[in-house]
Amino acid sequence: MNKAIKIILLVVLGVPLLGLLLVAGVFMFKDANDFKPAIEEQARNAAGLQLSIEGNLSWSIIPIGLDINKISIKDQALQDFASADRILASIDFWSLFSGAPKVETILLDGLKLNLIQFSETENNWSNVLPAKADTTKSPESKPEAPAEESPENSLNFLVESFKLINTGVKFESKKDELLLNIDPLNLTLSNITFDKAFPISLDFALSEKKNQLDLSSELNALLSMSKDLSVFSITDLKNSVEINAPQYSKEPIKIALSTEIKANTKTENVSINTLKLIFNELRINANVAIANYSNDLALDANVDLPVFSLKELLTQLNISLPPMLASDALEKVAVSADIKLEKQLVSINGLNIKLDESSWTGNLSHALGENPQKLPTKLKLHGNKLNLDRYLPPASDEPAPAAQEQAKASPTNAETELLPLDTLRDLNIDISVLQDSLSIKNINTQAVNISLIAKDGKLSQSLSGKLYEGSYSLTNKLNAQTDTPVWQTEQSITNLNLAPVVDSLNLEALKEYGSIKGMLNFAGKFDAKGNYLTPLMNSATGNVNFSIDQGAFEGLSLNALSCKGLALINKETLDTSSWPNATPFKSLKGDATLAQQNLSTNFDIITAGLQADSKGQINIDKSELSIKAILKIIGESEQHSCRVNEKLKNVGIPVICEGSFTTPPAELCKLDTSRLGNIAKDLAVEEGKRKINKEVDRALEKHLGGDDKQPVKSLLKKFIN
Repeated sequence: MNKAIKIILLVVLGVPLLGLLLVAGVFMFKDANDFKPAIEEQARNAAGLQLSIEGNLSWSIIPIGLDINKISIKDQALQDFASADRILASIDFWSLFSGAPKVETILLDGLKLNLIQFSETENNWSNVLPAKADTTKSPESKPEAPAEESPENSLNFLVESFKLINTGVKFESKKDELLLNIDPLNLTLSNITFDKAFPISLDFALSEKKNQLDLSSELNALLSMSKDLSVFSITDLKNSVEINAPQYSKEPIKIALSTEIKANTKTENVSINTLKLIFNELRINANVAIANYSNDLALDANVDLPVFSLKELLTQLNISLPPMLASDALEKVAVSADIKLEKQLVSINGLNIKLDESSWTGNLSHALGENPQKLPTKLKLHGNKLNLDRYLPPASDEPAPAAQEQAKASPTNAETELLPLDTLRDLNIDISVLQDSLSIKNINTQAVNISLIAKDGKLSQSLSGKLYEGSYSLTNKLNAQTDTPVWQTEQSITNLNLAPVVDSLNLEALKEYGSIKGMLNFAGKFDAKGNYLTPLMNSATGNVNFSIDQGAFEGLSLNALSCKGLALINKETLDTSSWPNATPFKSLKGDATLAQQNLSTNFDIITAGLQADSKGQINIDKSELSIKAILKIIGESEQHSCRVNEKLKNVGIPVICEGSFTTPPAELCKLDTSRLGNIAKDLAVEEGKRKINKEVDRALEKHLGGDDKQPVKSLLKKFIN
């Protein structure tokens, strides 16, 4: 019994002691520097890496391992590329007895990388490993030699944990004058095991001088990988980033990311589940599935941006917004959509956009790559209501600069191309927007249809809707296939009530210069050629037809002008200052023709007691007009002071409208006194002839009487007239 106890004690105490003696023997008789040539040779043979161990290799007691000091890596031109202060390789205890120690843990301390980009194609990291040799064998080439067996004193680098501490990376772009530093960077992978999740942590600080950017990031996650390294998963990923960039944001930008990622390199599938991204006040939720990522990439995702304040986000990013009429504008924004990518076609379905009180639904599709089928980029949106006045600046007490002053302040260079023709020729789009209600400048229009189609250098744009009991439509076409593009425009307005339009605009200019009321019908067509302003304007031709029924001119009284003309003919004076400064009319019809920047006009107005016929020219280039009109009395005037006898009812009162576009109507249109004087002379001559004929008739009746006077009367009229 005593002998058995002694044997047991000997085994219990002797075996560990023997192990310690053996380890001590290894440390005493196995110099760590013996591995230096093997490590350097393996780096050169296996990867062509120019690795040098400048310091000594020594054994580490706690933990048991190999301590490598002062390592440097040079590129193929033997220029410095990277260095490390220390590498500590922790070795499996029992592998020491096999003569091939197995590394369980690697600690890399003080790694420094110096990355330099000289141009788009030249950099120093491309020269770290040797260029790949041409593997094409010639007929005379010798068979490849069998791979050499691992040399003695090799190490097994399948590690269980890995640490990077105090790492620094310097990146310099010579072409962009950019200098970026990452320091420090720390990376830890613990308990590395196949098919089981193990923790990973990464933190680093980044600075960039040119844009005054400072960034800090911290990431923690659980990483799992299969034995064949084909299946990876990252769970419980949490990443927080803080960015200080005074040029872009006064306050630090804070970003938080959490998600789960699974990837299979054999099936080329990647899934990103429950992704949550927080960017200051902006939150993004998403789920993404990726397939065939190396060939024929496919993607299926849903993205949701819950309600956030766009105004606050832009303010945080130092993006200044102009003042808006509504104080709560851009305060409530939300976006959600389903995104698919299949066969190089991106489809966004279930698109839902909310902006304050407005919302839109729709879909978008866009073809990537060469697009051999020439599929257009399609966008279809349907909106409920949009009040643009909310987003316009509030009314200012300061008067707006006159149009002519604005033109002088920013003159147009006629030699500058108006359109990028090459870009237009590459467009292939089909956009359609239906807006139930749209308000701007207090004018509300319904059922607004907007479309834009562009393909092969031809563009077609249309706009239509309903407005104040009527409707409107506008179609623009552009053929940009040649360097002299052709423009075409067609417009129409049907039964538009002008009164509420004018009242809704509430413009000071209308109050000063007058306005117009009535039911408007309008049709116009214009054509032009050119891609420079001057030839475009000079080549423009077109014609319009319009009519306004049961309307009125506010600010201009044609009755006053006609009665003043009659008073002058009668050699009288007439005060019309108390008369209504307006012209009610039954109808206003006209047409106009455009050529060489001159608009030839012709229109007729019929009022209760007047008819006006006019012809004239409008010079668009000079913003001037010259129109001559004739006012005819066709009934009794409502003004008692305007006396009209039978002999004056068919007399035309000449009116001339001359001046610039900004001249008030009351000053723009006046009696044409030169033509009025000629009319008065003609009337006087006619009156004299009438009186002479009357006296002749009386004398002949008295002296000849009966039928005998007629031959004499006819003879005398030849001399009188």
